[in-house]
Amino acid sequence: MKILYVIVSVTCFIFSACIPSYSSGVSSPDGKIKLSFSLTNDKQMTYQVTVNDTLEIIMAKGGGQAITFIPVL
Repeated sequence: MKILYVIVSVTCFIFSACIPSYSSGVSSPDGKIKLSFSLTNDKQMTYQVTVNDTLEIIMAKGGGQAITFIPVL
C-alpha cells in the first residue's frame, strides 16, 4: 500500500511540474497571512503579502538587480 501511495504521489508531482504556472501562493494555517508569487508578461517575478485580506507588501524586482519593497498603507 505504501508503494502505491509513493507511485501516485510521484506521478502527481511530475505532472504538476510539467504544467506552467504563472501565479502561486501559500498561506498560514489559519489563512490570515498569504504570500502570493506571480510572473508578469515581461518575465518579472512579483510577490505580495496580505494580512486579513488587506494588502500589506508588494515586492517587485526592478530593471536592475535591486529588489523594491513597497509597503502598502
